[in-house]
Amino acid sequence: MALGALPATAQWTVRLLRSSAGLMDGLDLAGADTETLAWTVLDRLVHAATVQVQ
Repeated sequence: MALGALPATAQWTVRLLRSSAGLMDGLDLAGADTETLAWTVLDRLVHAATVQVQ
């Protein structure tokens, strides 16, 4: 079911499930700026996650 199809009148819990293995591989923690690191980790998380809606 698409998230947009959920009734707006109810409360929902959305969980992203992903193994943390490899999430930070290859990131330059010392040299990259915080915003770039945050967006990179979020992108990796979302692309490899399973979404559960309850």
